[in-house]
Amino acid sequence: MSPKWRVILMRSFPALLRRELWEHTALYRLPLALILLVFLGNLATILWGSDVGIYVALKSRSIHVGNVNEMASSGAGFGQVAGLSESIRLVMAGIGMMIYSVMWLLVAIYALDSLFKERKDKSILFWKSLPVSDVEIVLSKLVTAVVVIPLIAFVAVAVSQLLTWFMQGMALGELPDALATLWDYAGLPHFWVGFLFLEIEQLLWFFPLVGWLLLCSAWAKKSPATWAFALPLLLSFIDSAFRLHTGFTQLLSERLSFGLFTLGPVATRDGGKIEGMDGLMKTVDSLVTSSFGELMQYLFRPEVLGGLVVGVIFVALATLIRRRRGDESNLLIPTGA
Repeated sequence: MSPKWRVILMRSFPALLRRELWEHTALYRLPLALILLVFLGNLATILWGSDVGIYVALKSRSIHVGNVNEMASSGAGFGQVAGLSESIRLVMAGIGMMIYSVMWLLVAIYALDSLFKERKDKSILFWKSLPVSDVEIVLSKLVTAVVVIPLIAFVAVAVSQLLTWFMQGMALGELPDALATLWDYAGLPHFWVGFLFLEIEQLLWFFPLVGWLLLCSAWAKKSPATWAFALPLLLSFIDSAFRLHTGFTQLLSERLSFGLFTLGPVATRDGGKIEGMDGLMKTVDSLVTSSFGELMQYLFRPEVLGGLVVGVIFVALATLIRRRRGDESNLLIPTGA
């Protein structure tokens, strides 16, 4: 590694990442708000009904649990409640689904705003005056979108699930070994492994979309969201209306739907379908058995590699456009400034 790149990686680049967190406070404030929401939700179930909360999924299956005090007084334990383990895991999966859905929304908003905002508030002039290249700036924003935000979301999921486990376990304290048994039934370490593999696969799959959003953020002089969404929709409409059969509409649909946690039927990585929370649990169960070798096999799939190439092209174009936009911005500096 050359001395120049060693300095960039050890000094400049971490500083650029910290700058993104300073300027975009929603990147950490929103996950904190979600953790607070999970805390308040658990607190509400404990204060206003001991037979809800962790058991909400049981009721959706018409399995009556009853009041915790009644269970304790009758000597009932966790093992005597049919389907409790699956229901607890459904609650944990629901927490992860909520936070990850917000994460991808946050990634999209950040990528669209990051390069556009610095031209809008003229901060690009300040960064152009420093010995920091356009490549470093764009890469810092890309890494923030595809690494930093997902890591923050992963931590938020883990903290929220631990918070739920602890609060619900304390609420069920009259049952013997409530916390330990609830931990075994929840299987949180397996969830974290599964979510981590899913997150990596999603990042690989959505990489060209993130690159496209960065490109629109660098290109648009007004409303980058218009370019980001209107142009693909227009191309898709032309493809469908005139029956050109270019495959663009199908490609866009597959790229947008893969791997998303939703309650509707969506395509899975093996070409199947998942339906509702049952499908979600099957997906999570399959993910916890994933291995590094399987992840590498997924990486070398043609559609994944092709998407990575397209994403790199978009990021390179965003870098070139930022350099040109920055040179144009110099014309805005008043004479004698």
